[in-house]
Amino acid sequence: MLTYRCQNFGGCDAAQSNARVHASAGTVPLCAGCGLPLAPDRTARTRRPGRPRPMVVVAAAAVALATVLGFWAVRSAFTPAVEYSLIGMWHAEGTSILGYQLPVGVSLRFTERSAHLVDTEIPVVDYARDGSRVRVMLQSGAHTQVSLTFVFEDTDVMYFDGPLGLKFRYRRVRVGAPS
Repeated sequence: MLTYRCQNFGGCDAAQSNARVHASAGTVPLCAGCGLPLAPDRTARTRRPGRPRPMVVVAAAAVALATVLGFWAVRSAFTPAVEYSLIGMWHAEGTSILGYQLPVGVSLRFTERSAHLVDTEIPVVDYARDGSRVRVMLQSGAHTQVSLTFVFEDTDVMYFDGPLGLKFRYRRVRVGAPS
């Protein structure tokens, strides 16, 4: 489809009003006002063949975005939340003090009711979970409790940040697996 308009300015009302006529390519329409052949309109915005319209592009982008967001929402709804647990054996992978690596570390074992460090069993009062952090409350005397917070990198790797840049890194020991 091409756009035409009359060029008979001063002799035709259609030319004065800048009226446009749409016609198929290959035919030259005549002006309804003066009967002269119409000239192709050079000022009309014509879409180039093969180029999508801007609204089509915007609509396609909106549909794609809605699809991605919908997929993410459904996936998030059906993906079980990871619940980190201290229960089990933990091998010390490394210890650092103020950024200096030390080749020593204390392995740990946690049960529902106790924590085992070296050859000492310490009663566990409570475990509290907050995202990737697990806090354990230990009974260290008749009226004294100690709180330690471990941060999980994944379900089998965690670390403890202590005072003065002290950091212990642990890996879970799987039953039946060499440590």
